[in-house]
Amino acid sequence: MTAHEGRPYARNVERARWLAVALVVAVAACPAHAATKLQVTSRPSRDSAKLSYASTDALAGLDKGAGTDAGAISAIVYVKHDGVVTRFLIPEGAYAGRAGWLANDASRALYANRDAPDGATDASRTTFATGRRVKLVTKGLGDVSPLALGGAPGTDVELAYVVTNGGETHTHCAKFSAASCAYASVDGGTGYKLKCTGGVADLQCGAKPTCGNGIRESGEQCDGGVGCTASCYQGIFSCCQDAEDQCRAAPAFSLQYYLYRYCTTTNFTSQPRPGLMCGADGVCTDAAIESVPLCCQQETSCYDGTTSAISGLWSFQYYCLQGTGIGGPRHIVINGSCGGDGLCVAN
Repeated sequence: MTAHEGRPYARNVERARWLAVALVVAVAACPAHAATKLQVTSRPSRDSAKLSYASTDALAGLDKGAGTDAGAISAIVYVKHDGVVTRFLIPEGAYAGRAGWLANDASRALYANRDAPDGATDASRTTFATGRRVKLVTKGLGDVSPLALGGAPGTDVELAYVVTNGGETHTHCAKFSAASCAYASVDGGTGYKLKCTGGVADLQCGAKPTCGNGIRESGEQCDGGVGCTASCYQGIFSCCQDAEDQCRAAPAFSLQYYLYRYCTTTNFTSQPRPGLMCGADGVCTDAAIESVPLCCQQETSCYDGTTSAISGLWSFQYYCLQGTGIGGPRHIVINGSCGGDGLCVAN
């Protein structure tokens, strides 16, 4: 091949190189198409349930906050349809062998619960990667007002993922039109499958209750008052009381024996006071709350009642669980009532 004959070949090679570089640059500059999807499976006959949600939609919100302490991050995920709000409560606390936040750095937060659906939450794992992706996988249908569907949703299915990271709170909010959700009953009608695709950002964040507006809405256990958290979740109290009239807050153990062991671990004179809280005078005391309906979910049935004191919250939970422990098959729904099908529903 002569030098003259080789010039077209060289030019073609150079052109191909430039085209390849331009293609790489174009792909890098164009973000991947935002995908948002939700899938729910309920199979009571197999004692199995699962919810999975994933989104790469930055418009819906993909910011977990700047905090990097794995012990100071938590999340609440709300799923709303037909006016009913289901909640998954992912508590703060670094991973300690079975459950907790495995990571919280500049780019992502990662939570795992090896005991799901037992333990503090139904959530099995969740990842929140800033600017990239949010994903949630559960082995249950909700920690509060479980997602029970008797047919296809009649309204949009809305979802809000609310992250509290240190002193910051950020939201990821999306919704699916009813037409984009496919519903099918399974196992002879005892269970169901729901698949929603094509979710879009919900700038109104309709799934998240307006906590703090003075109105106890669906999905809220309270809206202000004693023990009501910033996310409108009603706390259940216990405390330890010593002989010098000094008290300290204690976890609301489901069994008095565990509370007794907790109180005597650091001070053998401390006495357990289930369902009470530390007063300003250093004495464990009861406190009034806005009257709230309560529902006890048992294995195959439920019953309900009301209380207007924090001691009543603990007592109702104690008699409902009957030694099964928090995270077992029994649980209470605060601001809930017993439905005709033997299931507790949030009011």
